[in-house]
Amino acid sequence: MNCQSLFRHSQIIHKENKIRQLYDNKLVENHIYVNHKLHYDLLNYIAYLNYFIQILKIKEKKNNSFILKSSKNFISLTEEAKNIYFHLKDFKMPLKEIHNYYGIYIKADKEFDIVIEDLKQMWRTYNNDKKRSNENNKFCDACYHLNLELSKLRITIQVDINRINLSGR
Repeated sequence: MNCQSLFRHSQIIHKENKIRQLYDNKLVENHIYVNHKLHYDLLNYIAYLNYFIQILKIKEKKNNSFILKSSKNFISLTEEAKNIYFHLKDFKMPLKEIHNYYGIYIKADKEFDIVIEDLKQMWRTYNNDKKRSNENNKFCDACYHLNLELSKLRITIQVDINRINLSGR
């Protein structure tokens, strides 16, 4: 073998190793993104949900019928809650990152508690309305189902908080 072919061969091996290393790094980045994306989605969902409910409460004071027109939004929020719940119940928490998830779950639990209470209040207000209409019924149903899905999601989060507390002892 001559020196030139050995040099070329070592360059090829070096390039292959570099490509393999880049590929491995991308796999790790993708794995981290997939694991954390669920929790970013959870936090974004909580922020949007809280913002939406607060806007509804403000608009309700000015125009009572405005809130009844938000049934479609409640249905969309319910579907998103189902989606997050589906992924969260199958999530396996890495032991090295328990402290990160604990903070997220505590925040989610507090925010869901506030939103669930607001939804209960809205449901009571419109469910007890003497002038029941089809629009009223749609809103109450959408409100009830969103509350149900948020409660399931909150229970899942509380179970995870308890697991973290038990593993920390």
